Amino acid sequence: MARPADPQRREALLDDAVKFLSRSGLGNVSMRTLAAALDVTAPTLLYHFESKEKLIIEVLDAVEAEELAAVEDNCGDLASKLKRYWLERTGPDDLERFRLQIEAVCLSAAEDALPAPVRARICTNWVDAIQKDLESMGVSKDKSRSYATILHATQAGLLTDLLATGDRKRVDQAQAVFADLLELILDQP
Repeated sequence: MARPADPQRREALLDDAVKFLSRSGLGNVSMRTLAAALDVTAPTLLYHFESKEKLIIEVLDAVEAEELAAVEDNCGDLASKLKRYWLERTGPDDLERFRLQIEAVCLSAAEDALPAPVRARICTNWVDAIQKDLESMGVSKDKSRSYATILHATQAGLLTDLLATGDRKRVDQAQAVFADLLELILDQP
């Protein structure tokens, strides 16, 4: 009879995997290299997570849950939340986590990618959270979905630009202008 998994050990391994994969990325990662980086054996990771795919999915879920919690914890209107989120979540560690999400979404099927529903969920969970905020502000369901999609795509684009160029001043200014535009749009009847 197999010994039951230790939930605290599993959580610690997951936290370490988030840190490692955020720094190193998903490309060409194997259970063996991941295990070596976490100072465990590949069978230990398989025991706790069953497969590389399931471990990566849990890593992505953990990153996303942390990011979404940061948005939900912010009070105020959507534009204010957007500004605070940008200020609080664009540090080097946070950008590494965003890069990890972008990498997961963009991996092609030829590169041993995650299943399409997993990749799509990274985007749709954000759109759903933003839509919920918009609807709570009185925006119609039809418009809120479109607005949420545009808002998510714009933020992801700005974060990608910041990652690619490192031009914080320019991208911060663009994000501030976008937040101001969002306020104008949402203030219209």
